[in-house]
Order: sequence, then structure tokens, then C-alpha cells
Amino acid sequence: MLIYFHAAIVADSFGALIILCLNGYCQDAVVIARSMFEYALNARYLQQAPLPEVDDYIDFHWVRQKKYYDYLVRFASEDAAKIPASTVQRMKEEFAKVETRFLRKNKKGLRDSWSARSIRERADSVGMGEFYPTFYAMASGLAHGDISGLGARSAKDSLKIVKAPSVSGMKTALQMGHMAFLTTFAVLNAVGGLSLDDDLNKAKDDFLRIWRKP
Repeated sequence: MLIYFHAAIVADSFGALIILCLNGYCQDAVVIARSMFEYALNARYLQQAPLPEVDDYIDFHWVRQKKYYDYLVRFASEDAAKIPASTVQRMKEEFAKVETRFLRKNKKGLRDSWSARSIRERADSVGMGEFYPTFYAMASGLAHGDISGLGARSAKDSLKIVKAPSVSGMKTALQMGHMAFLTTFAVLNAVGGLSLDDDLNKAKDDFLRIWRKP
């Protein structure tokens, strides 16, 4: 079921990516491709991960809930008070069961991720590491608005940004979105026993034929 949700979300995102590219918002499409890459990476990682790590992926939900509730209590107490007591009690009970699994290495505070391994480490472990220092780093700059992101959106030899409509970033967005789509559905096919091997092999051949063009 986890992989199904990953695949469904990636399929939706690919549609959004294509619409943005068709309308010249290609740099924003790159940001969506980054998200698709993370879903594809998680799908492939969870496919081979031992059961405790899969449980961590699911149970991190309670960490998110606890952090959100604590924020409401501190900064929006009126909203926190509207949450049914039974909901709060269940959240606290479930969080208490999993809390120790998500402590930082120094035992001070909770991790910000379901996995103790970084995205780079997970990417390396499933054969997607080559995309981390290249595509993922660049797309993260766009998403987070750091100096590399500003540079990527700047017009050449000008103190202006590249405004839509523009094809800047189109190839990167489409290529990485395409790759993430195929990767995620290959995992879904494998874990779901969908018998789509022939179709996926043809789709992979098409991918190579399309993107190997000069």
C-alpha cells in the first residue's frame, strides 16, 4: 500500500510537471521533479529496507503529530483546545511507544526525518546516488531559495531572473520526472506482482532512446 501511494502521487506530480513545462514555467517544474525524485527514492529504498525501517517510515507520523500539537499548544492554544481529548490522548500514547526510535544520536531531541540515514546515504544505497550532487543539489537550491537557486533562475549576463514563458530547465524537469516516474512504477510492479515487466522494459527503452538524443 505504501508503494501504491508513492506511485499515485508521482503520477499526479508528473501531470503537474508537464502542464508547467507546456506553459513555460520550467524552473518550477524542476522543483516538482525534485519531489518526484524523493518519492522514487523512498519507494526503491522501502522496497529493500528491513521491516523495522518500514515501520519507522509509518510511525514517524506520530512524531509529526506530536511536534505539531506542541506547536499549537505553545503558539495557538485556542486551536489546540479544539482538538478532541481522545485524539490528543491517542497521539500521546502512540508517540510514547515510538519516541525512543527517533531520538537523535546524542539523545537530545527528535530527528527531523523518519530515517537515521540521510537522503544522500539512502540514494547511494539504492543506486541513485549519482543524482544527488547534480540534479538534487541544484533542484534543492531552487526549492529553498539559496544562492545557487537564485543563480539558476538568473538570466545570463543580466541582473534579471528568467521569466516565464521560458524553456530554461525544461529538459532537466522532463528527464528527471520521467526517470522518477519509471523508477516508482518499476518498484510498484515488483512488490505488487503486476506482471508489467514487458511494458516497463519497453518504457525504459523509450526513455533511453528519447534522452540519449543530442
